[in-house]
Amino acid sequence: MAAHLAITVSDLSEAKAYFEHQPNVTVREMGPLGFFYITTPWGMEIQIMQQS
Repeated sequence: MAAHLAITVSDLSEAKAYFEHQPNVTVREMGPLGFFYITTPWGMEIQIMQQS
């Protein structure tokens, strides 16, 4: 079983910079469609995307 959680933000670059400075959070590179994933300290992957 898999789960998907996506969070929308108003400023994608600012959100990426914020998550890069959080301890034990892994930030993956920006995808070509304009979103990125983070991995939480407990292992959950969350998609971060721009609010349209």
